[in-house]
Amino acid sequence: MRKHTSHTPERAVLEKVEKRELVEALFTLSVTFHEVLILYYFEEMTTVEIAKLVACPEATIRTRLQRARKQLANRLIDYEWEELRHESI
Repeated sequence: MRKHTSHTPERAVLEKVEKRELVEALFTLSVTFHEVLILYYFEEMTTVEIAKLVACPEATIRTRLQRARKQLANRLIDYEWEELRHESI
């Protein structure tokens, strides 16, 4: 069954707050961690591309992504971002 996703003014405000909280939490991470999250999710780069860009092994990028997602999820626990904890590449 589909969720009802009406776009009410309240929902719009909530989405803005969630986005602001996400960005704030993202930048509380170390540069190493927020860098890989930005490149992977916002720039839509692959782990191979990121590894080439930052000159490190792809396995290191996968590990950084996993650790960064876990740290970010811990910071967002109050905002129901639990799914980040369980996401895999």
